Formats: sequence, C-alpha cells, structure tokens
Amino acid sequence: MKHLCLLICCLLVVVTGYAQGPYLRAKNVIQLGPDYLGIDPANGLKYRYAFEYRRYVARDRVSIGATVGFMSSQRQTVLVPDLVSVGANSRRRATIDLTTSYNLLQAIHHTLRLGVGPSIWYLRDDLFDKVDPYPIPGGTEPLVKRRHSEGWNIGAHGLIEYTYALSLDTQVSLHTGAAYVGPSGLAPLFGLRAGYRF
Repeated sequence: MKHLCLLICCLLVVVTGYAQGPYLRAKNVIQLGPDYLGIDPANGLKYRYAFEYRRYVARDRVSIGATVGFMSSQRQTVLVPDLVSVGANSRRRATIDLTTSYNLLQAIHHTLRLGVGPSIWYLRDDLFDKVDPYPIPGGTEPLVKRRHSEGWNIGAHGLIEYTYALSLDTQVSLHTGAAYVGPSGLAPLFGLRAGYRF
C-alpha cells in the first residue's frame, strides 16, 4: 500500500510539473487572409489576398516578416448625363511588403505590434481619362481617352496589429495601417489573417 501511494504521489508531482512547464514561444508563423485597400476612393475598398511569413526574435518582442499579395479589380465607368459607357477601369497590384514590428504586450495569448517597412508594388492600371468632345453631341461617336500605367514602384507602409493566440500553434490577427507607394498614393488598409505558428 505504501508503494502504491508513493507511486501515485510521484506521478502527480511529475504530471503537475509537466503541466506547469515553461511556455515555448513559436519562432515562426505563416498567415493567410484578405486585406481591404483604399487605392481608389471613388471606387471604394478593394480586396488584396495576402500570404505572410514572419520570424520572431528577442523573446517575441521583435518580428521580421514578408508579405506577398495580389489584387485585381474592374469597374464599369458610365458618364451619367449621357449614360454612355466608356469601358471598365481595371486595377491590378502584385505587392511585396517587408515589415519590422515591435510587440508592446508581453502576454502569452495577446500581442499588439507596431510595424513599419518598405513596400514594392507592381501595378497595371487601365483607367478612363476623358472623352472628347464633352458633352457628347447627339449621334456623335465620342473619342474615349484612357490612361495606361504599368511598372514597379517603391514606397513604405506602417501598421498596427492585434494578434490572439488560439492555441500553441494557431492564431488570428487584425491589422490596420496605410501604404504610400507610387501613383497609388496613400492607401489605407485593414485586414484579417489566420495563422499557423511553428
């Protein structure tokens, strides 16, 4: 009986010690999710689908990450007084954002990060510029002028992000901020991501 009690006590000590062992923070995370970009105020927010890899250093205080994203939108343009369609405005973006962020919270389940970094965006736009003559005389075929632009642009971005760890290896995060890149100008953004920590 003494041996059985001793064995049970030893098992309880081992199990309790294991359950209260140190929390091992993940060193890496991959995340997927949509961002909403405000690159064209007249047409509202656009979806950007993003994939992110991040590495944690300095006991989770600092993270270094890279985000790759893609956005494509089309919207038909109609001149209201004449109800004349002048084609679709098309905007496409392939984006690369490098972010260094600092964690303001030292909690197991919660992080609040401030991040900044360079942005490299490839854009391809086909936009309505003007119609000549305007107003359009009756029975006249208007000459529609469009503006095409394509190329790489370098800029910067800043964001604030809140992350909640659902478990040791899964998390969800919300972020908001803005990017300033080439002809896109200042683009506010808001996003949601789901991630796997390892």
